[in-house]
Amino acid sequence: MSLSQPSISPAGMRALLRKLRDADLHKRHIAVAGGRRVSIEGCLSLDSPVEQALRYLLRWPDGSEEVLWLAAHGDALDVWLSDPLGRELSERHKIALTRDENGRTTAADWRARINLESAGIRELDHFLRRFVRGMLQSKNN
Repeated sequence: MSLSQPSISPAGMRALLRKLRDADLHKRHIAVAGGRRVSIEGCLSLDSPVEQALRYLLRWPDGSEEVLWLAAHGDALDVWLSDPLGRELSERHKIALTRDENGRTTAADWRARINLESAGIRELDHFLRRFVRGMLQSKNN
């Protein structure tokens, strides 16, 4: 991280997770590595405080399911996959979040960025898709 890109504040982290939770995103057919597709079936943490972690359900075409977890960890997000019962299926990744020169929250490791002040559903969807792809790609490597 360079000095020109400060870390996200704790308030910014909570705002990001709250927006992702409240959007309750659903997205069909996200292309992932190997020509496969997965769907985002919504947020499983709608009634939970974002400080406890955000969970999104992912469903594969064969009906199998995985859960994408996003948890605040200082100025980073811990990101991992589990089965629907909470058993971890992947390593945890610590993705640093910074603020770029335009005030956007940026996860450079997975080429995701978002302007929290003006982000709508489309921007939130795009940001979350980057995390889904990044996590699934790292799981298969």
